[in-house]
Amino acid sequence: GDGEGTRSSRLGGGMLKTKTRSGVQWDGKTIRREFEVVDERLRSARKVQFGDMGGGVVDVLSLEDGYRLLLLPSGCFCCLPERLEPEIQTDGGGEDGRGDAPAPEGDMAKLEAMMKGFSVDDNIVKLKAFTAELGVYTGGKERKRMVRMYNSDGTMMATTLVTEQRS
Repeated sequence: GDGEGTRSSRLGGGMLKTKTRSGVQWDGKTIRREFEVVDERLRSARKVQFGDMGGGVVDVLSLEDGYRLLLLPSGCFCCLPERLEPEIQTDGGGEDGRGDAPAPEGDMAKLEAMMKGFSVDDNIVKLKAFTAELGVYTGGKERKRMVRMYNSDGTMMATTLVTEQRS
């Protein structure tokens, strides 16, 4: 399908005008998925992915780039990574730099646990950035897709809503 003049909102403000073309071809054994985006500066990025059907299951397709395409009976589909890969970064020191000091108790323990939970230190486990795509085929030849890109800390970096006309 094709979508033209679509808008992509970015966190941090601003809008991008994009043109997209995508398609899924399936012959019963393999699937070919092509996705092309042209941004407002006419820079083009094309991605072609091939995957194999496994075990006769027609609603879960494994793509070669580590993603799975889930075709749902309702006419919806989603494309998600098979697993989220961690990026472990350590500062080379001890666990938390306290050595053999006794653990805090009571309200101090709660405060420390809360501070650790909201910490943005470099020694926390981060994920490799990934995308998730959700879509639905509506009546006629129209398809709506939402592509979300996530940062390594799990926060959403950008989201794109696209309405496409299938040919």
